Amino acid sequence: MDFDYPEGDGFEIVMERDDGMSSYDMVFTIVFCLISFCIIAPPEEFVAAGLTIQNILDRFLGSETINFINYHMKRISITLVCHSSVPLIYYLMMAWINPFKLLHKPWEMHLYWKIYLMFSLSLLILVLILVRYWHSNEFENHPVAKKLRFLSETRDWKSVASSVNVEFRRIDKFTCGPRIPGRRVIVTDSWVMKTSTYNLDIAHQNDINLTLTESQIHSMGIDSLRELQLLIIDVKPSNSNLKSFKLHLKSTDYKDLNDKLQKPVRMTQNVVIHQTISDRFLSTFRQEILSHDKYEVPNNIEVDQCLGCMRSRANIKILKACDDADNCAQCFCRPMWCLDCMGKWWASRQDQSRTDTWLSSKCPCPTCRAPCCILDIHLLKHHPE
Repeated sequence: MDFDYPEGDGFEIVMERDDGMSSYDMVFTIVFCLISFCIIAPPEEFVAAGLTIQNILDRFLGSETINFINYHMKRISITLVCHSSVPLIYYLMMAWINPFKLLHKPWEMHLYWKIYLMFSLSLLILVLILVRYWHSNEFENHPVAKKLRFLSETRDWKSVASSVNVEFRRIDKFTCGPRIPGRRVIVTDSWVMKTSTYNLDIAHQNDINLTLTESQIHSMGIDSLRELQLLIIDVKPSNSNLKSFKLHLKSTDYKDLNDKLQKPVRMTQNVVIHQTISDRFLSTFRQEILSHDKYEVPNNIEVDQCLGCMRSRANIKILKACDDADNCAQCFCRPMWCLDCMGKWWASRQDQSRTDTWLSSKCPCPTCRAPCCILDIHLLKHHPE
């Protein structure tokens, strides 16, 4: 069959502009927003997989341990650049997956896409100019450098940075919070610091007032004993050039923080620090053991240091005192554990989801594994309590 084609130079394919948002575009937009959110505020799964800005650009950032201040200056800058490029990346990917929107031809696309392109380009360009200004003259204009300058009598921020870097390398510093994306509380011998996505707050320990202002309780399950208490501590520097900031930490980290601080933390009247499950059990365990008869140590038995902590002297003897002959056995071990370590051992051998049964349950001897109950635990008679 023959066809007669019209005379001319050939066919011309005209691509009509698609201004609407199709279901395919909606799905792409939702997926892009979810991935962007996970990059900006990465969940634990992304952190474990290394899908974070800090891990991807690890070579550019350098070592936090060796040069803490320089690391966080770069981290803040590169994080700001990456986050500000998200709108432009969305535009470029939309132009690639849907060419009918003519996003690759700015002069032909719809007005709102022109506005969006101008906004995303302007945002990224302004951030790049800002970061370039921060990094000029060896970080002299960086916000972190300006803060450090107020902490030096000679206005030499590099000397302060050197002091912070040296103290951060020490292993006895206090740290809590997730490393990625940098939201942590760090306390060294001289400095109190809080890192965040776009900021680094820092103050000298001798130049601050600390106030525990608020606590938040988060339930971890149906068991009322399983709860997470978050504490908020207000750090107010005496230097008027530095802004106050807040430390967020778990109540379980409060004791370690307090041990590292040189100044006491004042508490408001309405804030109560809750004990952990282990602390509450150890307190109850101690009170129960104190009510038992004490074991008199024979003269030929020498009591050594506790095998658990190697700090306290052993002061516990497991001696069968209950009537449960079937489930409890006699322990022939000499005293080798202190009261606190025995309580921690007891708690670790129980059903963690049934805290109400811990005292009434059985527990094996830490050494010989002979089963015993709470009635079989005795303090040594010669041990002062």
